[in-house]
Amino acid sequence: MAHRPGLPGLTDDGEVERFAELLAEKSTSDAHLKALIHNGALLTSPTDPHHPDWEPYGAIVALHAQGEIEEATWLAFLATHIGPHDAQDGDYWHALRMVYLGLGDGTLSWARVVVDPDELLRWQERHEEQLARLRFGNHRKFESWKHFAEVLSSYVTGVLQRSDGTQRTLFASPTQSAADNFDRLMHELQFIYRFSRLGIYDLLCLLGSLGVYQLEPGQLYLRGASGPLEGARLLFGGNADPDELDRRGCALATKLGVSVGAMEDALCNWQKGL
Repeated sequence: MAHRPGLPGLTDDGEVERFAELLAEKSTSDAHLKALIHNGALLTSPTDPHHPDWEPYGAIVALHAQGEIEEATWLAFLATHIGPHDAQDGDYWHALRMVYLGLGDGTLSWARVVVDPDELLRWQERHEEQLARLRFGNHRKFESWKHFAEVLSSYVTGVLQRSDGTQRTLFASPTQSAADNFDRLMHELQFIYRFSRLGIYDLLCLLGSLGVYQLEPGQLYLRGASGPLEGARLLFGGNADPDELDRRGCALATKLGVSVGAMEDALCNWQKGL
């Protein structure tokens, strides 16, 4: 990257170094997670949200290993929608834990919500004040708890309306590559209320990185993006079509030997510092 051909956004060595560090950080994080999963280090993670050491990623891996595919997928959806937040004494997953526990009203497990998705609306009404004290993570920071039950209900209902009504059948595709399956779901999951491009992308990346399904982005999906698209426009210069920027970003990822996911993450975070 030292000569920066075709990368007018990297105006000096400091920016080159910062962009390279962001790429390396994401790549290292992904490799570390894959190693943990491959070595079985997360298989004994607690799946009960009452446990003090509970956190969703380990729980998802453990649930998947135990054959609890539906619950693992549902927890990944909840984790994506609520996200981590450090407002509660360093407990990044405080809001998710509280919601998953049903705010004292019984765990919001897949087995519970799939029986009657409309019950989520009644649950929200019962816990309106408690929900108002919780916070969404950074990627969902513009969300409101008043829409929470509608989001969850749209997901559950959408799953039930497809195929045999299981998440596994919706997300798994034995005949497609990981990239093609990712692309199919980027379009098909648009039935989720208020999720848009970012929510769907984050969910699929999480399910893929934790090994629940064979999913890996084959493109940056800049059309409909905000931060990554702005980063690509700054990096490559001009106001090119998002699809053209997507192709250039993927080509750069291939040239640098990093994943498309790492490039998307770096573009988003890099532009925040400019």
